[in-house]
Amino acid sequence: MKDKEFGNRLKHLRNRLKLTQIDASNKIGISYKGIQLHEGGGWPNRNNLQKYIDFYKCNKAWLTTGEGEPFPKMGDGTEPALYNKVKESISTFEAMTKNEINKSDLLKKTIDILESDSIYRAALASNINAFHYSIQTENKLSNMDARMSSLESQMADLIDENKKLKALLEEKPETKKEDEAEAGSEEAGLNRAAGGNG
Repeated sequence: MKDKEFGNRLKHLRNRLKLTQIDASNKIGISYKGIQLHEGGGWPNRNNLQKYIDFYKCNKAWLTTGEGEPFPKMGDGTEPALYNKVKESISTFEAMTKNEINKSDLLKKTIDILESDSIYRAALASNINAFHYSIQTENKLSNMDARMSSLESQMADLIDENKKLKALLEEKPETKKEDEAEAGSEEAGLNRAAGGNG
């Protein structure tokens, strides 16, 4: 069952952060098709619902029913600082993606940090390893998605072929009975002929 109001609340949250559906998909960890489905009013499973709540930092009751306030309020009535930090980091991310990243400058800075004896060295190394692992995992998942799509297509073809074979087998019993009856009458004729010669 579709709930357009639920979909509209999700769209409101996404538009508030000035995200496209693709951006939201990448940041929340829900497929692009899932984002489209849910914003169209389709209900997400519990896991994806929690992802929306965690990412948008919104009230579960408001998101699911429309009742109450969209965001929990701080003691002074302002929106939580975490929401503002998310909004700020998204703006920074958008600015970086719109402008070309100076790779050589970043590499120099990275080398400076890695050659230092500061605590940032370990933090940067840890982040680099984590990001590298994430990219490898994304590539593997992308390859798996492509393979899965191919397998689903092959499965659909096999199901169609199976239906055709079942239809052919259902036609065969009549032909088989006719063949058996014909073979039986030929055998009876041969037996009569053999008995007449004896």
